[in-house]
Amino acid sequence: KFAGATTLSTTGKIIAPPLHVTRTVLLPALWEATVDAVSSATPQRAKDWFKIVSSSAKHVTQVLKDTPKGKAFRNKVATVGADVVDCVSSDASRQVLLDIMASTVKLSEALHTP
Repeated sequence: KFAGATTLSTTGKIIAPPLHVTRTVLLPALWEATVDAVSSATPQRAKDWFKIVSSSAKHVTQVLKDTPKGKAFRNKVATVGADVVDCVSSDASRQVLLDIMASTVKLSEALHTP
């Protein structure tokens, strides 16, 4: 065995598990192990905070999807998003972004930070 895969003893080549085994056995086991590890390492305050944030995100999503005002808001955001893309893609905006990046690099060099 090498890294969880079986090797042929005569050639030493790694044999990958079949796709259905990966989907039904390996991935669920990896997911459960990851969830257990994260759950045991996460403090209770962080767990509570994530519950609040996920609940709030779910409610905002429901309001934006299911109400007429949410639909109007989505349409306005799409219009504004297209306008923002037009503004950012202009030559003047591109030059401003390049100047900001160059200034940031020079400032970090002056402060001797990576």
